[in-house]
Amino acid sequence: MSKAKLNLPNRLTLARLIMVPFCIAAVLLPVTLVPEWLSRLIAAMLFVAASVTDCLDGKIARSRGLITDFGKLLDPLADKFMVIGTMMAILYRYDNVSSWLFWTVLAIVFRELGVTSIRLVTAGRGVVIPASMLGKVKTVSQIVTVTALLVAADLEAAPAGRECRGVYSASAALPRLRNNYHSYDRLVRRRLFPEALEIC
Repeated sequence: MSKAKLNLPNRLTLARLIMVPFCIAAVLLPVTLVPEWLSRLIAAMLFVAASVTDCLDGKIARSRGLITDFGKLLDPLADKFMVIGTMMAILYRYDNVSSWLFWTVLAIVFRELGVTSIRLVTAGRGVVIPASMLGKVKTVSQIVTVTALLVAADLEAAPAGRECRGVYSASAALPRLRNNYHSYDRLVRRRLFPEALEIC
């Protein structure tokens, strides 16, 4: 890998990727080894630190002109690993939130698989699609949700109406998934097949 690819923003993104397995391991630490509140605190600190790198790498890349195709591809992937990996760890350990968190994770995974597939196809044609502003807002909302779960005073106390929130989370993600698909589909056709849009 060239030095141009391993600039400061990309190193921050790689650091975020490295922190993901440690964050997941912290969530899953057995109570016989570490008190549960301490393991969640460690996980929350690692998750927040990883989230800070998510804010910094983009700002530094734009301000210093260090934007690369490698960073455009790696940054959204690192976000997906960070959010989905930590959510799945919480889902695995805490059964009381599984009834609504499962549907949330499922909706996120389906959405990310669709968007990532489109990115991979366009990358193979020499077109790199960066994260949009709506995608960044989505990532921030997910980061806030995961952090709130990790620092909850009593995660074992399942919130009331969690089943309803689970169904709502899944149903609310469907129109966003459809809109994102149409947006990316039009962007891909505009960049790769401009003549097709003129015919349409």
